[in-house]
Amino acid sequence: MKDVSPITDLDDVRAIYRRFQKWGKNREAELVMLGCNVALRISDLLQLKFDDIKEMDLEGRVVGYVELEEKKTRKGKKLTLNKSAMEAIKRLRLLNPDAIYLFEGTGNRTKGEHKPISRQYVSTQMIDVKESLGLDYRLNTHSLRKTFGYHAYKNNTDINVLQKLFNHSSVSETFKYIGITDERVRDVYLSVEIGL
Repeated sequence: MKDVSPITDLDDVRAIYRRFQKWGKNREAELVMLGCNVALRISDLLQLKFDDIKEMDLEGRVVGYVELEEKKTRKGKKLTLNKSAMEAIKRLRLLNPDAIYLFEGTGNRTKGEHKPISRQYVSTQMIDVKESLGLDYRLNTHSLRKTFGYHAYKNNTDINVLQKLFNHSSVSETFKYIGITDERVRDVYLSVEIGL
């Protein structure tokens, strides 16, 4: 999982989304969009239910949020949902109005019960779309969470905030997690120039 890459090019995120749509896999397309916007582990993302989505007034505008207990850490988390995340959730509701889970399974595995799709299924889909698009980096379910962190950092989010968001024990762990370590060191060398 550690060598799984974030999606560093936003054009690749859009290409993955469009490829899933082309294949008629709109649920999977929305999973990519939501996953890249909420920074949740796939185990937590797949457990989200439509009833978990709440709204609050934030300085005169209505935003979505979710309160959950992270499966891995058992820590509580309150997650604010941005506009893209809320739009993905609305599209998911239109896809399956009777669903309980955002990413509800519809195949034989569910036996008519309301169950989310499996992590293994999502992993297989991510590998298939990676190969279909000829992407030259390791793409998997964890890439979505890492993508959020990578782009948040590139948009000047303080690394300490990301460390807290990911529940990492050190800043160096966060840099490594989002795939910035070597790039950041190179950038420092290029940004500091002492000359005549």
